[in-house]
Amino acid sequence: MFRERVVLSLAQGYPLGQSFVFTPPDGRHINTIVGLRFNPETQSCELRIRESQTGTSAWHSEDQIYGKMEALTEVGKLK
Repeated sequence: MFRERVVLSLAQGYPLGQSFVFTPPDGRHINTIVGLRFNPETQSCELRIRESQTGTSAWHSEDQIYGKMEALTEVGKLK
């Protein structure tokens, strides 16, 4: 169900993320799911996560992400 929601959101251009609060002055951040791929070496799906604090992105096993995400937030339309 999680993967289906991610794929539908990416296809529509509305990425999902998880918002969380940092102590001031940083305030609120959203780490956004900006990609999904299958890794044939590990035989599992990976999610590309863009970190709002640094703007960098990296591939992470979706198994790592499932356990950490409490709720998903629609971030906004990609341009």
